[in-house]
Amino acid sequence: MVEGSSEKVYLERLHRLNPNVSMKVKVTNKKKAVDIVAECVKLSSREGLMPSDVRAVLFDCDTISKEDMEEAITMAKKKNVLVLVSNLCFEYWLLLHFEEPSMRLDTEDLYEKELSKLLGRKYIKAEGLKSLITKETATDAITRSHKRLPSGDPMECYSKLNSTCMHTIAELILEEK
Repeated sequence: MVEGSSEKVYLERLHRLNPNVSMKVKVTNKKKAVDIVAECVKLSSREGLMPSDVRAVLFDCDTISKEDMEEAITMAKKKNVLVLVSNLCFEYWLLLHFEEPSMRLDTEDLYEKELSKLLGRKYIKAEGLKSLITKETATDAITRSHKRLPSGDPMECYSKLNSTCMHTIAELILEEK
């Protein structure tokens, strides 16, 4: 369960690199982290997911309060839902496909400007991600993300600007079985 079209497009594109993994990505219109987790749980039940299936929610930290995040993580642990966070926004994860940003980026606009520079064209959310996502660039992003946030802990990510837990799900998707 994701909160934006860029995340959905990215995950579906990543899935094409390993189609042996069964995966569905749904976009939510919920704004609170705890509501996103609750919607994921409800949808999982409706879809008939097995207890061994991975359920995950992905959201940015730019609009989520600490209390909401803590409540969402508590609920997610009880309901076996993986919480994936990007601080400040998902575009940080996309930047990691190119490089570890050397400057501190603290607005979504700065992330988008940096992506535009690296892409050699204007970055438009959910568009033009095809050339960005290869097994090599995704592996590079995983490595860079691990360096910044080895634990993959969503609360640590929430507290640490320019970090993401996206490497957790990317590794699961790309894992050879």
